Amino acid sequence: MPLREEDRARRAKDDLKFCVLCKQYLAPAAWAQHEHNPASRPPPKPGTAPRSAALTCTLLLGPCAIGNTSGVIVLEGLEIFRLRHRGEDGHIAVNMDLRARDGKPLAKIERNSPLLLAPGLSFAAEGPAVRIADASGALLASATADGDSLRLTGDFFSGGLRLHITNDSATLDDQPLAPPRLYGPGTALLLRKGKPIAFAKS
Repeated sequence: MPLREEDRARRAKDDLKFCVLCKQYLAPAAWAQHEHNPASRPPPKPGTAPRSAALTCTLLLGPCAIGNTSGVIVLEGLEIFRLRHRGEDGHIAVNMDLRARDGKPLAKIERNSPLLLAPGLSFAAEGPAVRIADASGALLASATADGDSLRLTGDFFSGGLRLHITNDSATLDDQPLAPPRLYGPGTALLLRKGKPIAFAKS
């Protein structure tokens, strides 16, 4: 019995989710032909420039994997992180806005260029990783890319709201941030006090 139109659409959506979050589990033949595999795309016709694809990634926040995002996190109205560029060689360029609990700016990074660094802080960008550290070398925030995924750590504050991320945990005002798996619509992640995780409208 042929699938109904809505069943085909639901299956396509499930296939896309499976690809973004768990592509390593796809059979090689299936991944070789999948639309999200760059190697499956035909080469551009002679004399034409390839069309740039939207920059999307899976954000890894502690144990949470949030797939198909634009690589942007907005905390209580403040954009605290944005993935600006991801090169074919793996290097990344980011924006970061790091503030103290009282709202005082500590570091502001635009495309890997420090616009502001509080005394004693340093910023480093090395290939797939960027880091903000204090005078002792302790990390205050970091972002590390691995393929289509990007792991973020740090202590971020905005409007009295605290987002605390380590490699093993992620909390929003001391409460677990999110389920282990979420899938977005390719837009920014919105975090607000007293509200569930949301995504910006496309």
